[in-house]
Amino acid sequence: MIVTFLPSSNGFGHLNRCVLLALFFIEKGWDCNIWCPQENLDKIINTMAGIKNKQRINCLDLKIPSVNDFERRSSTSKSFIIEASEKLEKHDLIISDNHIESLLISKNVILSANFFWHQNYLNNQLKNDYNIYCSEIIKKHKPYVISSALFQDRLTVSYLKKLTIGLIANKNSLIFENNSNIIKDSILVSAGLTEKAIGKAADIINELIKNGVHLKKRIYIEPRLMKYRLWPKQIEEARYTEEMYRSLIYAFIRPGLGTLVSCLSNLVCPICFSEDTNLEMNNNKNVIKKNKLGLNYDEYENNFFKSINLENEIKHILPNIKNLDFDGTSQFYDAVLEILK
Repeated sequence: MIVTFLPSSNGFGHLNRCVLLALFFIEKGWDCNIWCPQENLDKIINTMAGIKNKQRINCLDLKIPSVNDFERRSSTSKSFIIEASEKLEKHDLIISDNHIESLLISKNVILSANFFWHQNYLNNQLKNDYNIYCSEIIKKHKPYVISSALFQDRLTVSYLKKLTIGLIANKNSLIFENNSNIIKDSILVSAGLTEKAIGKAADIINELIKNGVHLKKRIYIEPRLMKYRLWPKQIEEARYTEEMYRSLIYAFIRPGLGTLVSCLSNLVCPICFSEDTNLEMNNNKNVIKKNKLGLNYDEYENNFFKSINLENEIKHILPNIKNLDFDGTSQFYDAVLEILK
């Protein structure tokens, strides 16, 4: 059996999930392809120490069009649909994370999604013709979608056949199950792709320095922020490796699901911030707060360190993180088998 994963090119979280799923499918005897540039796959693989079967993932070394390409229905996105239809014609299964347009490639497509771009990424949703276009594709194909039971956002379209699972996590990172002796002495500040989030992250780093936190704890920061200014020597560039995540106590993050799961599975308290206009980030931030899995930095802004007893807050949050369902990978596989029956 051959399965090909089509991860969205908007950030590395989609690709990271596809890699974890591909490795599980390989263990079950499948041949696995991932449609992405080899360089991007290597970046993900290099963050996973001791990973098995990585050489058995076949990277097609091809690019997925950007969200903007799909929205504009550009020549790039149209060419992708044609090329993928031809290259994947004989593949038994295609898993798309998370572009609806993939349904145009084959009848063997399953969606992996917690949100859809036409709902979350765009303004004027009700009037936008792209919204109508995507809604019509869903109505026509009535696809299966596998999503997180915790973080799914507005996947209530009547034509979707939805199955929910736990969090898709790297089992090596479940430190509270594997090793309780790891020293946690670091902090992360991670901002994702947008310039507004980068600006907020820089403000947070300055607050950490102002409050002397960098003198007591090592601080990892988003690589792009290293060029923002000359930071004190205690500030280091984040490499997003398993080792780095294991060392974290808490992390100031723009809460994309990939970064959130990496934090939660490493027993790291997420402190979330985001730009006001991003519905996906706002949903994830609200889920974290509602379930008492982390803190919302945007509620405090520059008074954060003066307004709360951080160590006490984290003490009450960690037990909630330990109780999360991190078995999403095997549940995803079981859901696929159920669909294929």
